[in-house]
Amino acid sequence: MTTTKTLRLTFKNAKNKKVNLSLPDAAENLTEEEVKTAMNEICEANLFVKEEVDQYQAPLSCLLYTSPSPRDSTSS
Repeated sequence: MTTTKTLRLTFKNAKNKKVNLSLPDAAENLTEEEVKTAMNEICEANLFVKEEVDQYQAPLSCLLYTSPSPRDSTSS
């Protein structure tokens, strides 16, 4: 069974709503500081606009998901 890691970055957009950016095949050795720096750079770049709304205005959180989850495996 193949295991994949997905990094989900959550931001606040210009309308104060949560938006997510999911990055599949995320490196496992990223530090908290590296992720925070990257999220801030994404916000400062102002490159992601949808219907004239800045999508990534402020970083909120990040989570690293493993798929399938270790909890998904069952013992027989």
